Amino acid sequence: MANETLELARYCSELRYQDLPPAVVEKAKECVLDLLGCAVAGHPMESSRIVAGMVRSVGGTEEASVIGEGVKVPLANAALANGTIAHALELDDTHRWTTLHAGASLIPAALVMAEKHRLSGKEFLTAVVAGYEAAIRLALAVSPSHRNRGFHTSATVGAVGSTASAARAMGLDPETTANAFGIGGTQAAGLFEFLTDGSMTKRLHPGRSAQSGVYAALLASSGFTGPRTILEGDFGFCRAMSDNPDITWLNRGLGSEFKILEMGVKPYASCRYCHASIDAAQNILAESGPLKADEIAEVVDVASHRNVSQTGSREPKTFMGGQLSTPYSVALVLTGRGAGFAQYLNGLQDKEVMDATRKVRMVEEPGFGELSRRVELTVKLVDGRSFSSAVDLPYGEPENPLSKEALRAKFMGLTTTAIPQERAERIAGLIETIPSMESLGGLISLLAEPSR
Repeated sequence: MANETLELARYCSELRYQDLPPAVVEKAKECVLDLLGCAVAGHPMESSRIVAGMVRSVGGTEEASVIGEGVKVPLANAALANGTIAHALELDDTHRWTTLHAGASLIPAALVMAEKHRLSGKEFLTAVVAGYEAAIRLALAVSPSHRNRGFHTSATVGAVGSTASAARAMGLDPETTANAFGIGGTQAAGLFEFLTDGSMTKRLHPGRSAQSGVYAALLASSGFTGPRTILEGDFGFCRAMSDNPDITWLNRGLGSEFKILEMGVKPYASCRYCHASIDAAQNILAESGPLKADEIAEVVDVASHRNVSQTGSREPKTFMGGQLSTPYSVALVLTGRGAGFAQYLNGLQDKEVMDATRKVRMVEEPGFGELSRRVELTVKLVDGRSFSSAVDLPYGEPENPLSKEALRAKFMGLTTTAIPQERAERIAGLIETIPSMESLGGLISLLAEPSR
């Protein structure tokens, strides 16, 4: 009888740096650069400050650094803070087929373990890849039903992905890693109800998952047991959290197919489902020039069911609510403001933007498929002119990737909002050389220095 949990645990435990193709190493470095750029820039956000302040006030053994805080706290609490901080701007990586933000959970888990155990750069990257491989396969196994039932994949799957990273970083054997999966999987939680009011729980989800993964690895290493059929069992993750799971995804292509290569990078500070519409709006903007709300008669955005149901709000009230609104995103672009996180923050008080937002109407097209990213955007002006643009895949997907230069520009643009340029350049340079590092101490020290 197959034991998919144990097989996946064995793969993660036995994965070695020399097993990683050069393209996977480069992708892992890009994921780390992107995630840490988001975290440095995300530290000043209110949600980040609240969680960082909480872990500071709790105190405890000084084991691992909190990004931007200049303090060390217990391992699991550092992971909680860093994962929450990393997701604060909605700019961290995504997986198109599962809506999974993987890096914000598993990279913080690997990072605190690397600091505690003085891992080399190669060991750290191996732990990161193990986390991505476990997380993406589990997300594929339960999608799309998992999300349709109201679970936030980044939170639930994130607990298992971060467990894989933390366990690999600790060097746990296959049996102990399987126990860790059982402990991490039973902690998996996170609901999409934040959509109703744009509240902060979405930010917390990757942090809580990172914390769960660290707890799972620590407990398993001390002999605590967890169900070693946690993923495939009758009452395990897949069957409890999905109507029709495909268990075969859990081990499909292990060792020969690297799912980390499927991760997309976000160029804009919004839900990934908004991005194709932003690309289309930018195409139109290049023809029309910036528009005033009273010049716009109507904007029609034809998109998939998931896109419309998740991002169709025309009345966002909070920063996160705006990031989950395609009409708001389109209005920001058409009025010439842009789609960076500062624009998402400021646009809610911009009457021109909000008036334009209310003129954007989303229309569901079943023929696109439930999870399609395709959009067809049409802007009709009061003077009778009309502009249209269709986009199949947003900028930043593996088939339409950011160049190395564009990714670094994103990193520098984000980080220099919070730290001096010289420090940002040093961080980027160190990430590029991670495989040659004997330890990550210098990089972590730069990340931990207080933000300005």
